[in-house]
Order: sequence, then structure tokens, then C-alpha cells
Amino acid sequence: MTSRKVHDSTNSDMETFEKSNIISTEEEDESSEDIIAYRIRKRQNIFESDSSIDETKNAIPVKSIRRQTIWHANKDNNFTGNCPTFLGSNEIQISGETPYSYFNQIYTDDIFNHIVQETIRFSVDCGKDTFRTNISEMKQFFAINIVMTYIHYPNYRLYWSANSSLRLGIIADTMSLKRFEEIKKFMHYKNNHDIWKDCKDIFIKVRPILDMLSEKFEEATMPTEFQAIDEMIIPFKGRHRGKQYLKSKPKQWGFKVWVRASQDGYVSKFEMYQRLLSPSTEIGIIGDTVLRLAEGLENKNHKLFLDNLFTSIPTLLNLQSKGIYVVGTIRANRLKEANDKLIHPKILAKQGRGSISVVTSTDNITILRWSDNNIVHMISSYAGVEPKDFVQKWDRKEKKYVDVMRPFAVSEYNKFMGGVDLCDRMIAHYPHALKSKKFYHRIAFTFLNISIINAWILFKRDEKSDMSLLEFKASIACTMIQLCDSREKKRGRPSISTDELTPKKLKSWIKVEPDIRIDGVGHYPKKMNLKNALRCHDKICNKRTRYTCCKCNEPVCPECMENFHK
Repeated sequence: MTSRKVHDSTNSDMETFEKSNIISTEEEDESSEDIIAYRIRKRQNIFESDSSIDETKNAIPVKSIRRQTIWHANKDNNFTGNCPTFLGSNEIQISGETPYSYFNQIYTDDIFNHIVQETIRFSVDCGKDTFRTNISEMKQFFAINIVMTYIHYPNYRLYWSANSSLRLGIIADTMSLKRFEEIKKFMHYKNNHDIWKDCKDIFIKVRPILDMLSEKFEEATMPTEFQAIDEMIIPFKGRHRGKQYLKSKPKQWGFKVWVRASQDGYVSKFEMYQRLLSPSTEIGIIGDTVLRLAEGLENKNHKLFLDNLFTSIPTLLNLQSKGIYVVGTIRANRLKEANDKLIHPKILAKQGRGSISVVTSTDNITILRWSDNNIVHMISSYAGVEPKDFVQKWDRKEKKYVDVMRPFAVSEYNKFMGGVDLCDRMIAHYPHALKSKKFYHRIAFTFLNISIINAWILFKRDEKSDMSLLEFKASIACTMIQLCDSREKKRGRPSISTDELTPKKLKSWIKVEPDIRIDGVGHYPKKMNLKNALRCHDKICNKRTRYTCCKCNEPVCPECMENFHK
């Protein structure tokens, strides 16, 4: 009798609740449904002993019920010794034979054409109606800037110096100083008339280039199994509201960029940091950024590595629901209830280096506290303590190297977290040093550098080549300069002739770039006045000849011309 009365009262409560909250199905939204479901569920909690309530529960759609995470002390991750199998592929979506062919599929002619159009439009806005340029000249301008990244002068005008010991022929013979400065002055990436007054995007002036490159970076290759998200700084000390100061970075002033990169440094996705953004989900602005950068990794068991800036328990749960596994460091104030189940840091420090305390939640999120020189907190959805290993570390007190026990999560993090830092280091080897007060030039040329590095990484993956980044850059710059129409009149100061000052000797022949050799334009035999004939550069010919190709400038027999240029 008692249970029946409880059931009747429950039904009557439900009816009165529904009558007092009459909402048409057309006007209902998600928030109202969630509130109604939560209130009904809260009332039903009183009557959990009655089985008849199950019908009412099933009849009401409950969309989001927040549950408390339960942590178990001294429990390791469920994937211990058996990491989730990677279901994706490392297939490269572009192909080629030369450095320039890879670069041109990432930094495409569409990007150059867009820059040409916006540069001409900006010159008209500035009152220079007679200014004209084309893709060929723009590529030469970019090639000169690439050369300037690995041959540094204190002042860029010295490349065109009248002093023969300073003048750099590959730059001065390609374009005059006046023309170089004119293109640099009008260089533009966005139509100013399309920028509305209340635009909140502080990088709108370079946004078209960033969007096109972001698309090309993703299309060029499938993401590898191990990906890392970290921050990158584009150095800049001029005036701009997006400029940041980070005292822990080698370059403290500049623009902050969120980057996702693979283990070998390939940049797959990036996002310019803007302080004006507001969070769109419960996990905050940083969590939203991680979710956006992780797009495209869903349900393939990718392993994502995060710095302590990006990690939080809700973020890991969100990524775990999408089939993305995470390893990262985490800040002590984000441990929440797990902190109570871990051994206190002071007690763990007294146990010595290598001491470990671990907890794992019912959702298989593992948090471990490891004692090294300092206390380190790690969080992961697939890695825990086992399998442990030992590493050699310097002991300050004993003045020698000692064996320190290291958990599996730490070894995974140290092995795969450095992708963004590796790309940053390669940019720093050959940075773009041309100074400009316009912030968008610094951003655009930094991403030109990143495009070259991405092309170099794919070239090494595909061709299994050991070509260095410097040689790769030089090959691209030389090809972009020589690919212009050879019949165009060269600008710049003529090179200083030293024939009268030095005795004549045999010329050292420099091999032409493959892209120039096989382009099929302007290759004709030319007879040279040489005392001794030179060896033909065709692979299948062993004869000597006094003929050269007028464009490639290499000795080739007239009958070998066709085969040499294939």
C-alpha cells in the first residue's frame, strides 16, 4: 500500500509539474529541455526504490547530467603496456622530384597571384597608378628574401654594393635596389576596402595568406600518429595591440601562435592568438583552442602531447570521447579531487628522486606525481607508470650521474613533445632579418619560412634524402630566380669584370637546377671559343664538346641536347 501511494504521488507531482511548465515543442530549445530534465531527475531521486519510476525516466530525454569523477589511489592506467593501435596513415598527399616542386605545392601560384593583385591594388590606393608587377617578378622578390635568410648583411643595401667584395651577384643581378624597395613598399595581402570598421580580427591584414597556408598544410600530408600542441613566438617589437611579452622565451616580444606539429617538426595547424576571443564551451578559451587544433584527429587513436598551459581534466575527457589520447604535464591547482589521493609533495620528495604516486579515474584518466629535481605532475589518458625505465641524471650532492626511475608517461612526453620547438629552432637558424614597421610583413615571411620547412620535411620523408635545410632553401631560391623568362632584361648594377686583372683559366661549371633543365623553354646549343673541349654533361655521353646550352650554361653536345633536357 505504501509503495502504491508513493507511486501515485509521484505521478501527480509529474502532472502538476508538466502543467505548470507548458511549453510548445516549436518554442523549446536545448537549455529549457536540460533544465526540465534536471528538475524532473532531481525529484525522481527520492523514489529510486520504486521500479515503476523507470518508465518515467525512459520517457524523459536527459541530455547532459554532470557526474563527479571518482579517483582510485595506486591504480595504473588500463592501457599499461598496450597502447591503443594507431588507425590512421602517414601518407603524403603531394609528390615531386625537386625541392621547388614540393615547395610550389604548398606555397602555390594562387598565393603568389593573390599577393600580386593586392600589391597592385594597394599601390593604386597610395597614388602610384603606374606600378605594375607579375608572378614571375614576385617570385624573384621572394627568392631574394629567401637568400637573405642564410646570407646575412647588417644592411640590406650592401647586397647591391658597388664594392665587389660585398656585392652579392645572385641578388644584385636579379633585381635592382630601387625596384626591390618599391615592391617592399607596396607589398600587401588584404584589400583595405574589405576591412570593416568594427573588425575584431587584429590580424585581418594578413588573414587571407594565413587561411590559404593553413589549408595547404593540412592537405599536403595525413597527420602522423604523434602530434604536439605548443606556443610559438613571431618576433616583433613594433607597435601592435596583438604583441605579447613572454619573459621565458629567447625572443620576449612578438606575436603568439598556437601550433600543432608532428614529431619531426611538420606544422599541420596553427592559430594566431587574440585576447579578444571569448570561451564557447565550459573548458575555457585554452580548451577551445586545443579542440580546434585537434580537428582532423578524431577516432584514429592519435597521441596528442600538451604543455601544462593546455591540460585540464575536462579537456582530456573531451578529447578522449573523440578517440584522441593525450599525455601532458598539468599544473598542481588543476588536479581537483585527485590531489587528495596523491602522496603529499613534501613526503614524496623525502622518499628520493624517482618516487612516484599515481591515481586513475573511472574514465581511465591517470595522474601521477613524480619526484625529480622538482615535483612533476603528469596526466594521460593512455600512459601511466608502467613500463618504467631508468635514466642517467646528474646528482648535485654526489657530483656524479645516478640512475633515476622514470615512469612511462614521462618518457613518452620527452620523446614526442618537441615538434613545435624543433620547427621554432629551424626557423631561428635562418630567420627573416629584413626590418619593417609593418607587422604583417614579419608574419607573412615567418610563414614563408614555415612553408619551406614543411616542404623540406615532406621531401625528406618521400625522397629519403639527406639534403640539409640550407641546401634545400638555396635550391628553391635559385630555381625561383632562374625560372623567370630568360629573355627579360636583367635589372641591377652590372657585375664588375675582372678578366683584365686575372689570368684566363678553365671555368668551373655549376650544375643547373633540375627545374630549369627540364622546363623546355629557351634551350639552344651555343659554340664556345675554348682551347680545350669540355666533357659533355649528358649522363650517357663520354665525348668532349665545345658547345654549351645557352640557358643552362653547361657543356652539352648538340646531338645530346634532347636527352640532356629530359
